[in-house]
Amino acid sequence: MNSRNQLLLGILVACTVPVGVASATLPGNQTAAFLMHETPSDSLSPVTFTVDLDLKAVDMVGSDVAWQVASISLTQAGVGGNQDTVWIEYLPIVSTTDGLWWITHTDPLIPDNAEFSVPPYLSGTATCVDSSIDDLNYFLEGWTYQPPSEGAPYPITASLDYQMILVSASVAKAQAVDEPVEMPDVPPDSQ
Repeated sequence: MNSRNQLLLGILVACTVPVGVASATLPGNQTAAFLMHETPSDSLSPVTFTVDLDLKAVDMVGSDVAWQVASISLTQAGVGGNQDTVWIEYLPIVSTTDGLWWITHTDPLIPDNAEFSVPPYLSGTATCVDSSIDDLNYFLEGWTYQPPSEGAPYPITASLDYQMILVSASVAKAQAVDEPVEMPDVPPDSQ
């Protein structure tokens, strides 16, 4: 075989190396939920804000899964009998090099809810479901939670930086730096 044929064969071999996996072997859709309590370390205090990230697996390499954030829902709990206020953004900006949230899972086909406890930096403007209420500017970023000596306040505790401000206002509706938040055990979405 001459060197030209060897080069061509080398290129063909390099081009046929599989990248990722077929969609039939990806895990099902997931929801990562974060509950912000009035008193962050008190599980009995009221939940003031809930953030839900609807996730879709788009690639998998070994036990690493690339999740697309299909939507983010930010819900402010209603006070005094008022209804909750909900803002939604579809395909929010995920500040990673490829716009995906890569997570290493113990079992990638059956992800554990706690493996979603450190979300990447997300930011954007969510639209209120009630058109009479302004849109909401937000940012959210997770950090590895370091429990205090008395232990974590929730069975699954995440640590978040976040800020949520109405577009027309200069006062934040919610904000925190490295605050413990609860992650309820949310079952996978049905497909």
